[in-house]
Amino acid sequence: MVKTGILNDRVQNTQIYPDIYENGSKQEEVEPSRPSIFLETQKDTMQVPFQIFSMLDALMEGTEKAFDAAIYQCYNAFSHWDFGKSHSLSIRHVGKLFSVSHQYVQQALSRLTDKKWLKRLSNRFKTSKFELKHHLCEDDAVPLDRDGRPAKCAMPRGYGGLFERLLAGDISWKSLLIWMLLKIHSDFTTGITEPVSIEQLRGWTRFGATTICDCIKELEWAGMLGKLERRPQEAQAYQLYPKPYPERRLRAPEAEQTFRGMRIEGDWRYSFNEEWRINVETGDIQYRPEKRGTFRPASDYEKHNKMPKRMREDFEMILRIHSDMVAALNQNPCPT
Repeated sequence: MVKTGILNDRVQNTQIYPDIYENGSKQEEVEPSRPSIFLETQKDTMQVPFQIFSMLDALMEGTEKAFDAAIYQCYNAFSHWDFGKSHSLSIRHVGKLFSVSHQYVQQALSRLTDKKWLKRLSNRFKTSKFELKHHLCEDDAVPLDRDGRPAKCAMPRGYGGLFERLLAGDISWKSLLIWMLLKIHSDFTTGITEPVSIEQLRGWTRFGATTICDCIKELEWAGMLGKLERRPQEAQAYQLYPKPYPERRLRAPEAEQTFRGMRIEGDWRYSFNEEWRINVETGDIQYRPEKRGTFRPASDYEKHNKMPKRMREDFEMILRIHSDMVAALNQNPCPT
């Protein structure tokens, strides 16, 4: 819930960093009433899928719940934005980030998995890791941007970023989601939004009018938007903060998932330095520090501290490819 009572006092002060107040003619130092984080222009960005078939589009169309959309955006924020492979995230940690129970997060992940937005890559009882579907459609229907790449919108991350402000407790997840929706309805060079009414935001999120107004106040208090002048009865336009880069930056070419052929011996696939191997049937990983030594089961410490990250990603990839091939053969054991 947005802290309405506190916000009503905070939004009265229009300074970015108020650190004094006046009591008659006397000024006394007090703690800042606003967060210390304020960013005029974004320092770094993350790529968020948008336009038709994206999660934000599904939210606005009413086919996805607001909380599920926010959880999806969290895993997207902590993922490889080209491949859609999330980092390992503890469900309890995500629950604390959103100020909800971990069971509530688990229910949202189950719904997202059932609808094919997410595909679990980790064991059910291990730290959650997923592959995200950026646009829920066939490959040839994915909307493209002017650079010919899947349509994605650059949103702030790092210092002053969206999930960093959520983690700091400056904004709620509902305010974060509203900021995202305003962003995709804004000028990507100025950060000025299209005029949007409270009723429109209600239709996009299914939040109540009071909640929408509280979120707008919270974003104002956090220094993440400012209201622009408007005529009576007109919808409100906003200036979003942090603003986009002054000049448009070309996105780098989409990365390709490529890896050299691994040596195969039965169900085992070997690393190129012959120090590691993975069993594609069981997922077991073994390690031998000495090339002439014998393989032994790798400990969790060795997997996460000694195994190169790129090698771990290649092993995960070859495991998924094998699993997909087996599933395809089981569905059609006699392909023509």
